[in-house]
Amino acid sequence: MMRSIGLFNRFVYGIMPICFVVIGTRAQSAQVALDGNPETPGISPVSRSVIAGEKLLIGVVADHVEALHSYSVKIAFAPEVMTFDGGSVRLSPLTPVFIESRQGKLAAFLSIPDNDSGVVEIAAAQSGKDPSACVSGSGILGYLSFSAKAAGDPRIVVTEARLVDPDGKSIFAEIP
Repeated sequence: MMRSIGLFNRFVYGIMPICFVVIGTRAQSAQVALDGNPETPGISPVSRSVIAGEKLLIGVVADHVEALHSYSVKIAFAPEVMTFDGGSVRLSPLTPVFIESRQGKLAAFLSIPDNDSGVVEIAAAQSGKDPSACVSGSGILGYLSFSAKAAGDPRIVVTEARLVDPDGKSIFAEIP
């Protein structure tokens, strides 16, 4: 008895089944990362060692994002080594700084940092659901400024990132 073994299989009479495999490419995943030197092209790692009094400017970067309407990113740092000094948040067209609304109103906030536990959150959202006001691509979501109060590893990392499209659906984002 001759029979096909699967949906894309085909029996060649007298020989054996031949299997056709459909191979697709996976779209590149969105990422949220920190750039240790946001004034230069590319993403630089955050310093692993600081000395007392040193200042760090860190860029919060979104990469390969589609239809970004709003975001919230939590960043942790070593409170025994670093103090959060301030920052800026934005929503912009993608070059060179990312997220500033193309149209409509923008609500942005920088949470009150907790320098005791080493946590700060940045967020921005646009009013309305107009997809043309959303941004896609790669760029900087905001800047964070830190001062070292002691020598050591600042351990500045993204701990949580929530990206949202205009329909309120989460956009999956990897955190490297």
